[in-house]
Amino acid sequence: SRGTRSPQSLQVVNVLGLGEGVMYLDTARQVQFFDGYNTIPMSLKINTRGTGSDAHALDRVSGSNLEDCHAVSFNELNAYILFYKEDSDSDFDNALLYNTVLKSWWPLTGILAYAACVASNSGTDMLYIGGDTGVTWRLFNGNDDDGANISSFYTWNRKSPNKGYQCKFRQGNFSTNATSSGDVLTLSARTNFNSGFQTLGSLGLSPTGDLLGTTFILG
Repeated sequence: SRGTRSPQSLQVVNVLGLGEGVMYLDTARQVQFFDGYNTIPMSLKINTRGTGSDAHALDRVSGSNLEDCHAVSFNELNAYILFYKEDSDSDFDNALLYNTVLKSWWPLTGILAYAACVASNSGTDMLYIGGDTGVTWRLFNGNDDDGANISSFYTWNRKSPNKGYQCKFRQGNFSTNATSSGDVLTLSARTNFNSGFQTLGSLGLSPTGDLLGTTFILG
């Protein structure tokens, strides 16, 4: 068996003809499938590229950034998606997608993904990616926060000297909105993806400017 320096590349997948197992990027920059007994190479066709070729291949993966490579298992597309940084790049903006039914690889370029996750909503898997731009995207579906950009930031957490960093993104700051109608000021807020502004309460103002009703303190 082969070890890995990319613990965040380990994902449980179900490959047609092989069954359920774990796919991961090994120390030799090859993708392996482990079924509990045997380690099976999955990336033989994309391990290397010819001289002068622009084709995507795993030998492009930055050897000094293996700890930061990460992957997701996205069932909506029967896909294992590996996000990585090339030696010549400054960003994690490349990915390779493996279809577990067709057993084929596809390159994805211009995908800024310092972190990625799959969330489920009413039985539908949604793949989110984020970088250092302050915005998160729902991959393959565009922005998805009531039709607007999803404000977010990413963090790097040092797990241990031997396990490298763990990257993840979080939604941005608590977002508020104030609207007025006549003498009533309505304060609302939004804290989650795909959720509209929820009313916190209303401030009733008399024509003389006296405050009526509830007082709000936002931390």
